[in-house]
Amino acid sequence: MVNRYVIAAIISTVIVVLSYIYHFYYLLKYSLSNDTAAWAQFSDYVGGLLNPVLSFIALVLLIKSLTLQNEANKSLKEELRNNEQTEKLRMFETQFFNMLNSQSMALDSFKIEVKENGDNVIKKGVEAICHFAVQLEPVILTV
Repeated sequence: MVNRYVIAAIISTVIVVLSYIYHFYYLLKYSLSNDTAAWAQFSDYVGGLLNPVLSFIALVLLIKSLTLQNEANKSLKEELRNNEQTEKLRMFETQFFNMLNSQSMALDSFKIEVKENGDNVIKKGVEAICHFAVQLEPVILTV
């Protein structure tokens, strides 16, 4: 993208110099001068023609860089929002799995002592809950 503007500036410079040479050397039949004052006038002429063109190119590049910076800022803001959502989800997952782990630990520490065939048997965790489920009769609630 920037190369296009550099090429435009170089082409503008060449066109100005060639137009000067064409006008004064070919049309008016002037020869090259040895006078430094004439060369100073030539540099003023070239500078007067090129300064507006190069200033315009610089302005276009400045506007382009500001546009690119605004786009980068928008993408950074969107990335920040996505990171915040990801962080909230990660925190939820961590809390959820910690709660599951604590419930699993509580279930593992749950135990009951029951009599089966005259012996006392200790049942732990899921086995104890299954024993309760088998022993209880279904209850029908009426309103």
